Amino acid sequence: MIHKPSGLAYGNAGAIAAYLKALQNIETDYYNVYKDLVKDMTVFDAKWNAGDYWLTAQEAKAQGLVTGVK
Repeated sequence: MIHKPSGLAYGNAGAIAAYLKALQNIETDYYNVYKDLVKDMTVFDAKWNAGDYWLTAQEAKAQGLVTGVK
């Protein structure tokens, strides 16, 4: 499964805004790592934007996310 990072924030508006910015940065980092691995960005982008992305081991290998399946 591939999913965007998530978490909880509490505190004042400044603390929540800072947490949101950190979460957005982490999401960008995740995306960039996956972008460098996947073979078909069209499929990946559609799944990434839709939410959690569930794959079988064979699908993960076909997308370039793993190197082997046992």
